[in-house]
Amino acid sequence: MENFIEQIRRERERQNNLWGVQEHSLSKFMSILLEEVGESAKEANDYEAIIDRTADYCGPLDELSKKQHLINCQTELIQVAAVAVQICERIESILYPNVAHLYSATLSHDNGTTEVKVYATDYQSAIQSIMKAEKCPRTAISDLKLVNYGKSL
Repeated sequence: MENFIEQIRRERERQNNLWGVQEHSLSKFMSILLEEVGESAKEANDYEAIIDRTADYCGPLDELSKKQHLINCQTELIQVAAVAVQICERIESILYPNVAHLYSATLSHDNGTTEVKVYATDYQSAIQSIMKAEKCPRTAISDLKLVNYGKSL
């Protein structure tokens, strides 16, 4: 299970790196979630179709194709879980706008790297706080992750 939790965490980071922190409405987030569910359902359906079609014969190509659909389905389900986590984070920020969370980041500089920790209400605020305190560009900050929830401001 820890392996999947780590994959979900990495997928959340990948999503933030691609699109930044998203603060969509809940209905927009649900549309995104359902699109990911649909993609995973398609892969599951394709896998099942191969099984039905090849009940009497299973050649090497069919075995590879079945395996690829399962891998794709699993990848899509990790994306489903990551989007669901993001929706929960969004709900948390709506419910408790004045609660700061501990974030940890790696900061690159001329002499190497440094770990930086900061309390912020959300991912974007954590980035802004680090940039201001360290007088650094956004590109110097990498591997920003939520360490834990919870400190009232």
